[in-house]
Amino acid sequence: VVYETVSNAFYLCLHEALRGGGIQGIIAELRTKFWTVWRDGLVLWSACFVVVFAVPIWWLQPVLDNIFTLFFNTYLAVMANR
Repeated sequence: VVYETVSNAFYLCLHEALRGGGIQGIIAELRTKFWTVWRDGLVLWSACFVVVFAVPIWWLQPVLDNIFTLFFNTYLAVMANR
């Protein structure tokens, strides 16, 4: 939960900073999007970990984890561009 919170906040801040929003834009970005991203990440990763650890084939677990990570990173990029 802590890792996802920090990485989501950093991603949103970095994206806004690269758009040239300044400190006010970064704060506004966090106020408008952080709770939604955090909540969606918590729900997604809770479900994904159940799926990943329920897979009986051990070498398939990291593959599934990487696929879910790719999916969530794409979601973050879409949210940051809204």
